[in-house]
Amino acid sequence: MKEQDWIILDDLQKSLPGETVLCGDFNARGELWGNNVTNPQGEALEDALDKCYLACINDGSITRMATRPGDSDGIIDLALTSLQMASSCKFRVLGPQGNDHLPCTVLIKRSKNTQRTKKARAFKYSKEGDDPITRLRAKKAPANPK
Repeated sequence: MKEQDWIILDDLQKSLPGETVLCGDFNARGELWGNNVTNPQGEALEDALDKCYLACINDGSITRMATRPGDSDGIIDLALTSLQMASSCKFRVLGPQGNDHLPCTVLIKRSKNTQRTKKARAFKYSKEGDDPITRLRAKKAPANPK
């Protein structure tokens, strides 16, 4: 990742409303998320995470199995979240599914105070009239709406 890449990552995060979860195959090996070695993409991503206020929530489990001689297993499929959300997330790698990449899940624990208030309806349908649509609405709607 070059400087312009982390600027794009920062802009992306700032443009998203609320909390952020970004998942994907970053091809970035970093010791920060459990690899034995760090490649240039991993170094750049580690720097970008600091600058963009993001956290990698991987738990150190292998996400890509080596398939060629000389390759090593790696953790390159990553889940990144905004810092305030990281503690509410749990990363998990599932078993092999016939591919060299292992499927991953991110479970997000909702906070108890995130209940949505019901929005008031902007308008009410009229039950007056003798046209077919009004008769259907009158049949479908309860007699005494709450």
